[in-house]
Amino acid sequence: MNEPLYIVDIMQEVVASVDVITFPLIGKHIDFIPGRSSQIIKKLIELGTSSKLETKAKKYPLFALFMDFPENNTQTFYHCTVKFPKISIANFTDHNWPVLTKYANNFKPILYPIYTNFLTQLSRHKNIVGVDFPHIKWDRPGVQPADPSKPSNFNDYVDAIEINNLDITFKQVRFCKQPN
Repeated sequence: MNEPLYIVDIMQEVVASVDVITFPLIGKHIDFIPGRSSQIIKKLIELGTSSKLETKAKKYPLFALFMDFPENNTQTFYHCTVKFPKISIANFTDHNWPVLTKYANNFKPILYPIYTNFLTQLSRHKNIVGVDFPHIKWDRPGVQPADPSKPSNFNDYVDAIEINNLDITFKQVRFCKQPN
């Protein structure tokens, strides 16, 4: 019997593939955190308060998969379409940097390689259908830390690429069982 496959696991596999490709370019591993805004912030706070330097260093660059997302299973039994409301690719920034410095230090060498390789790896994953993934992309230079009383996106000052309404069709293997 096939092991069940879940969308969050597939997205984690895609990000792991991106990490293998981009690590030699950016010199850092990508952290993958799925969850609701408050859960992502909680994990970032947990990583940031660790006394271990290697744990703090793992926070960024970050690939945050914001949940919840609907799975549309009306097309066929074997495929489902997901429109991810929000994904953020973020990295630490200096709040004193002007926008062009943020592009030179963060967007061009770190965030854009992650973003472009993410789209490429989506098209190569065995459980994803297609090679084009409609979405809206926002460059967000200098996203401010969230107010602790109102969790938002991040608890650090970051530059980010935000992806909205990313449309992906997945091969629906979690409902298919091998005959006995």
